[in-house]
Amino acid sequence: MNTLNTLFFINENTGWIAGGDGYAETYGVLIKTTDGGNNWMEFPAFDNDMIYSLCFINSNTGWAAGTNSTIKKSTDGGNNWVTIVPPAGMKFTKILFIDSLNGWLTGFSGYGTWTTAIYKSTNGGLNWNQQFSAYGYELDALSFLNSQTGYAGGGWPNMSGKVLKTTNGGNDWIETNLNSTHKILSIDFMNELTGWAAGGEGHGFIYRTTNGGQNWNMQYDTLFNEVNSISFTDENHGWAAGRGDLFFTTDGGYRWSRSFSGSDFIQTVQFVNQNTGWIAGYYGVVLKTTNGGSVFVNNNSLVVPEGYELFQNYPNPFNPSTMIEYSIPKECPVSIIVYDITGREIETLVNEVKRAGYYTVQFNTSRLSSGIYFYRITAGDFTQTKKMILLK
Repeated sequence: MNTLNTLFFINENTGWIAGGDGYAETYGVLIKTTDGGNNWMEFPAFDNDMIYSLCFINSNTGWAAGTNSTIKKSTDGGNNWVTIVPPAGMKFTKILFIDSLNGWLTGFSGYGTWTTAIYKSTNGGLNWNQQFSAYGYELDALSFLNSQTGYAGGGWPNMSGKVLKTTNGGNDWIETNLNSTHKILSIDFMNELTGWAAGGEGHGFIYRTTNGGQNWNMQYDTLFNEVNSISFTDENHGWAAGRGDLFFTTDGGYRWSRSFSGSDFIQTVQFVNQNTGWIAGYYGVVLKTTNGGSVFVNNNSLVVPEGYELFQNYPNPFNPSTMIEYSIPKECPVSIIVYDITGREIETLVNEVKRAGYYTVQFNTSRLSSGIYFYRITAGDFTQTKKMILLK
């Protein structure tokens, strides 16, 4: 079963997504798009190692890190990768470069003893120097604003969450005043004052700081297991993903609303602007939105179906949103329209030419009342209608 752990887009068109075998971690997966996800290039198994982190500074230069002490670098957009000698035998969880020379790497080793470390490179990843080491927890998150100021997050499930801060390029790391009983999985800072930390185990949470990490205030306590990933495009607009749900905020995180709910565990989210973003996770699912998250469509059509099919929406009954999947075996115009029980058209979910593949689209019903609705697909000469039930 493929799990996509990490994605990295440098603009609306060019991006990479990576992961691997979600259970055995015995092989890696890497795909790339240069046209916003209309087409994907799939690379061979990534040296049998699952990838947990990607970072690109432009369309050519990037790094990947993962299990079995894997660190690799590409200078041709990900077509070819050169193996970098690792600084230690670890599972690397996050790699981050701010330019072609300066980067940081987190990892841990020794299941049960949990030795964690932070390394820095000043020559593009060729050599790494250890800056921090600790026992009893792991580090899973990194966020650097510039060559001097950065944050690392982690912890231990059901015990304590930690956010470390450096103001001298990582030579010294100081623990911030985060009072959390669950580990940090994602960090995102907009400037030297404003940032967010998220994670959890058993339930998710989101914290915000407005003074560079001196103090953290809990903004959201969710019902899903954890917040795996957060992404902000400015101080107001942000998204938080995990356990099949995506939440968004337009006021810096004071209020969060669910914009997406599906059956797949979302591992990672990134928005490049207020409208365009991607989520990816279990089963190799990649979804894209161009309207800020109100509607997501499947953005990974690497597998060609044998025929046309409209699947039953899930969940069903549902509230407030549901997912509709369909498949088309060849390129054709596709439309999906939702009707109420009287036959009145409610919303057009899809109306464009699609390449062969499997697709998923979200139907958000926050403005509708409970009842029976129908959705119909027309793809070339193929037409099919199914019933769904909204219960509020």
